[in-house]
Amino acid sequence: MFGWIHESLRQLITRKYGTHAWDRILDLAKFKPGTENEVNHYYDDQESMRLISAIANIVELTVDEVWEEYGRFLIIFTMETGWNELLRAMAFDLQSFLDSLDALHYFIDHVVYKTKLKGPSFRCEAKPDGTLLLHYYSRRRGLFAIVKGLVTEAAQQLFSTNVVVTVHERVKEHLQAGISEHVVFLVQEVGRNVDTFALTPFLSSSNESFYADKIESAGSYQMTINDFNRAFPLHLCFDRDMVIEHCGL
Repeated sequence: MFGWIHESLRQLITRKYGTHAWDRILDLAKFKPGTENEVNHYYDDQESMRLISAIANIVELTVDEVWEEYGRFLIIFTMETGWNELLRAMAFDLQSFLDSLDALHYFIDHVVYKTKLKGPSFRCEAKPDGTLLLHYYSRRRGLFAIVKGLVTEAAQQLFSTNVVVTVHERVKEHLQAGISEHVVFLVQEVGRNVDTFALTPFLSSSNESFYADKIESAGSYQMTINDFNRAFPLHLCFDRDMVIEHCGL
């Protein structure tokens, strides 16, 4: 695994459990202090799993619980280390954010760190009841708990939404070469019975009113900016002077 993951694990443990706990973890995992978190170094999966097992032992959690806690922290740490604006600009709703994760992984792996690693893949299905089915595909087995924590924290931090993420199905199928795990998660917002993952218009409330009046007065079609964004999520609108009035995703 990429060394950045080791460093973010170190940040998680030292912040929550203290540096002494991290020292004990390194001793148990047989890492010499200072060699376990080289950000640009690629660690063998066995080394990374040895570290995770040691963490679980010292903080008295299961391995899945460690990965889930790490998934939650990963969003916070990523936002702290210069990625806040990018994450917030990726999408205007949770479903679009999750559907954009493949592109984000590609950008980080191939452009930023130039590792050319193959990250996990995600695909969303919106259900009529407002829930999401999130399909997770990975070359590695046993890391799916990260997704539970990541989605929960991303919904809260980026979209001010509380969600419950549960494993809906671990798919048993003939997987393609290079893909060893396919897990389907059910993502459900807490406390609402409506379609909670609808698109949010890319406008402030004051501009929304302004443009809604223009749209409604343009002809016989009475359409608010909310309706327009829902109908045409990928759009770019200009006025007669070719000035951008509003746009979607």
